[in-house]
Amino acid sequence: MTESGMAREVESVNHTWIVVGSDGEAGVALDVLGASSDPTALVVGSRDLAEHVARSVGDVRWIDAGGIPVEAWAQAAATIVAAETPAAVIAVATPGGRAIMGAIAARLDAPLLSDVTTIRAREGGIEAERPALGGLIVETLHASTPLCVLAAPADTASPVRREAGAITAVPATPSAAVTRVKVEPSPDAGSRIAEAERVVSVGRGLGSKDSLGIVEQLVTALGAELGCSMPVADELGWVSGDRYVGWSGQHISPKLYLALGISGAPQHIAGMRNSHTIVAVNTDPNAPIFKTAHYGIVADLHQVVPELIEALGQ
Repeated sequence: MTESGMAREVESVNHTWIVVGSDGEAGVALDVLGASSDPTALVVGSRDLAEHVARSVGDVRWIDAGGIPVEAWAQAAATIVAAETPAAVIAVATPGGRAIMGAIAARLDAPLLSDVTTIRAREGGIEAERPALGGLIVETLHASTPLCVLAAPADTASPVRREAGAITAVPATPSAAVTRVKVEPSPDAGSRIAEAERVVSVGRGLGSKDSLGIVEQLVTALGAELGCSMPVADELGWVSGDRYVGWSGQHISPKLYLALGISGAPQHIAGMRNSHTIVAVNTDPNAPIFKTAHYGIVADLHQVVPELIEALGQ
């Protein structure tokens, strides 16, 4: 403790590792660490991926996954990272990232925090920030070291070093007999939401799947595509996952984005913030979506949608 009784803040967390299993993950992890950090990266994947990460990280350790799914390398990754006694380890919350970070946290006997956006060193440990209550507040946590962190997926470009970092191939053996049998389009992957000029998205405020019918009439009247928030696809299953707009879903920029019954959590805003015109309908006048929307209607979507359909002559 300092003389003022406050913990002294350090600009960056020293001796950190990031774990990367696919394109884009390095940028997200580096954002969590901050520009002043110089971590070591463990890449589980192809040589091309390792070379890409080396453009932004000076020290890259590389496991050649050879087409074997990332999850199969979790125990090998944990052995490599734990041997270096890191202060913090960061991965993105993809299926592979979660598997590897779970193994690392268990090996280090370390706390594992999810949805973290920032970490910084404090005397006696590490301070981490993450959104809570649907993004209405920012939660600050203090943890001992070592600390394992999962960051939410996002589209974040990695900084580029002037000189490529060093890549060291690390011998490793997968611990699970997992092979990729095939990759094919999902039977539900019929949406053209990424290219659509108009998108109508629904959230929990829809109330029930039965109400999708009236919304789909509006989608047809507008010549739009149907979208949704994450809970509608992942938790409720009202809409197929390929239509989820958000951090780990679709990132779109239509001319018109109509949000119906969506509160506006950061996870959702990240996927549609670049829309040209955003119109929100929500019964809660304090819903965060109104801070992003260009036009807001405080009303029940079940009243507004039929009026819009009628106004469109349908």
